[in-house]
Amino acid sequence: MRKGIVFLFLVLSLFACKEPFEPELSEANLRVLTVEGYLDTEGKPSELYLGYTRRIYGDNLGPGSTPAVGAEVFLESSEGNRYPLVDVGDGFYQFAQDIEEEGSYRLKILLEGEGYTSESLHPLISTPIEDIGFEKDERGVEVYITTKGSGTVEDFLWTFTETYAFSPKFVSPYIYRPETGEVDTRRPEETIYLCFRTLNSSDLILETSSNFDEGVIFKKPITRIIPGDERLSTRYSILVSQMALSPEAAEFWETMRKNTDDIGTIFSPMPSNITGNVSKDLDPSAPVIGFVSLGVIQERRMFIGVQEVSPWVNNLEAYYDCELDADTVSASGFEERFGTGVKFPAMAVFVESSIIGYRSALRRCVDCTLRGSNVKPDFWED
Repeated sequence: MRKGIVFLFLVLSLFACKEPFEPELSEANLRVLTVEGYLDTEGKPSELYLGYTRRIYGDNLGPGSTPAVGAEVFLESSEGNRYPLVDVGDGFYQFAQDIEEEGSYRLKILLEGEGYTSESLHPLISTPIEDIGFEKDERGVEVYITTKGSGTVEDFLWTFTETYAFSPKFVSPYIYRPETGEVDTRRPEETIYLCFRTLNSSDLILETSSNFDEGVIFKKPITRIIPGDERLSTRYSILVSQMALSPEAAEFWETMRKNTDDIGTIFSPMPSNITGNVSKDLDPSAPVIGFVSLGVIQERRMFIGVQEVSPWVNNLEAYYDCELDADTVSASGFEERFGTGVKFPAMAVFVESSIIGYRSALRRCVDCTLRGSNVKPDFWED
């Protein structure tokens, strides 16, 4: 979701004008607090992000926002009970408490001597995700979900997290040990030929169930994996989170989505025209961008194995120029070839049943931990 907010402050820098447009903005308006998050009320860890927008021209251009660190953030119930969020760094504040869904709350932020407060928040309970699946065609693999609205819930927002297993170009169980000067077989915790990588979605995926017969949102596309993508090279997992939105939250995020899609149009609402549900305590007219919501987040996880989408030809761009060295490195050359860590033993060379040496390759062609973790996630299913 942060992608949508930050994008608005970059739009003007993307115009293909002969002369750059430099709006007259005060320094205060160039550093606007952004607040976004959906906090789960059943205790599942969820996050709030606080950041400051960057200027849209001049120095310090670039995507993203500057994290707002060191804030004190808590939910306060109408009865005065406080539920603190934990600062986990880089502008993220984690909430993992089970609170009453029948209550009303306000988010409080104390940052750099200033206070910010949200409007009254009333938790919404999302209907369950009825189905999650995928379809393969000539354009790749599309992941979809099916869900249904209710009398109290019609607007939905989805986010997702992808985790996939992958291997480097050369799968090697060998390691050079400088302390002995020998090439040895790697211990299980030292394996570098199967890794896991996690990606978090920043897309805004929205839908309203009242747009469909009987309120059923059928096979809503969540993401598409194009042919050759590494994510389906071995095994893939996606965790989809479904959040119910109030009409006000749905309107806010739909406006943000339209701005994200509307590249280069001067008729898109600019940030000063977009209001959220957080304001500055001592100056309610000061710009604050973002929306915070509360509710029960519904989740579904799905796995896809490469055999389920076969044939799947992987275009592993990260390893496109990887090659094995032609020569065989014997014991007398181990230190010279492998001692610097630039080259790794990639393939054993046998004569009859005995290893006489190894062919080598660049580390990045052998060691998957340069791009992921060799620790299998707790949720992973083989």
